[in-house]
Amino acid sequence: MKKVKVCEVPSELKKLNNLEKHLIALRLPFMKVINLTSGKLSSRLAQKGTKGPLHCVPSDVQDTVTILPRPVDKSMMVRLQLKRRLKYKAVWEEQLINPNDVRDALFVLTKMHPGYKNIKINDINEDYLTSDQEKNYENNNESVVEPMDVDTISEENIIEETQVSNENRLKTLALGDIDNTINSDEEIDEDDKDIRTKYNIGTDSCTQPCDFNDFLVFDKEPYVVAPAEKNKLSSLLTDKTIEALAFPHLFPDGQGSYDEERETNLQWKEYCKARLFSSDSRFAADSSYIFYLQYLGDLKQVYSGINIAFRKKLPMSAKQSLDEMQMKFLMNKDMIYRHLQSVRGSPQYWHQRLKDLFGMTRQLGFPTFFITLSCADLRWKEFVDTFI
Repeated sequence: MKKVKVCEVPSELKKLNNLEKHLIALRLPFMKVINLTSGKLSSRLAQKGTKGPLHCVPSDVQDTVTILPRPVDKSMMVRLQLKRRLKYKAVWEEQLINPNDVRDALFVLTKMHPGYKNIKINDINEDYLTSDQEKNYENNNESVVEPMDVDTISEENIIEETQVSNENRLKTLALGDIDNTINSDEEIDEDDKDIRTKYNIGTDSCTQPCDFNDFLVFDKEPYVVAPAEKNKLSSLLTDKTIEALAFPHLFPDGQGSYDEERETNLQWKEYCKARLFSSDSRFAADSSYIFYLQYLGDLKQVYSGINIAFRKKLPMSAKQSLDEMQMKFLMNKDMIYRHLQSVRGSPQYWHQRLKDLFGMTRQLGFPTFFITLSCADLRWKEFVDTFI
């Protein structure tokens, strides 16, 4: 197939989590993703499912980046909540993000992706913290009054006192009395002045877990953003740039989406198979992209079924289509809804499955009982360790 090949994902985009990927996207695919499994299984390994429709809304990426706090360190983590509107109580997604990684990913996209050319991100001086500390240190030195000369006897007394205090401190350390080793609050004050302590991550244990969200101590208020609050919905069928703009971590250069112009016509099912069964696992590993393809495929089937119903040669004019009695007649004759049998979840789809069940009972007889067997693969530790 032509124009299906995609470029390699840069390292700046590979290390982003789900919320960071949504922050850099120019289209936000709002969908309600739920966990289908219950128990103590981690959300990363649980089976996912969607509930309700999917809405794609343009996002103001540049405004979102300016709202985020200035990164004071490359390892800085911020607790962030993403909402559809700021006045809503419901939170669409909540996770820890790294503002420095978000900025680096946007810098890469502005150079590769054509949709990010108009986005401008101001550079941040990484030494602004040290420069401020040096200025404060210089100002303090200028304001210090020169000390007067003292006698050598007083100097010797001070040296002896410091030696005694150091010996006492070593004895307390040897006895294990760590709480009483600090005799002054100077060290604590120095830590409080450091702005990096504001974004320290507190955990329940000394070891670092693989998933921080399961063991974090959230004692600070999260940042709340709604980048798509002021924008209108985008049409999933008419907007030809949704796929490349909603998933920039999958299409870094904006090339290879389904709506791209090709010499030969490419069917939707063939495109989905090429993406999900490809040797490149970036598409099959993204649950949001899979649900996007599934919802868009069902939507295309609905529209094609409606078009078939209206293309049928019926003795009906535009005036008759507005008549309620005429429409009820078509519905009773099943001349409209029967074209939606291929759409999963529709009443016509389940009505056709019911007919298949009746046909099976007439042909094979009544079954003794129905049974469905499935392995609890996500609860088998050995099975999960084989693939992870």
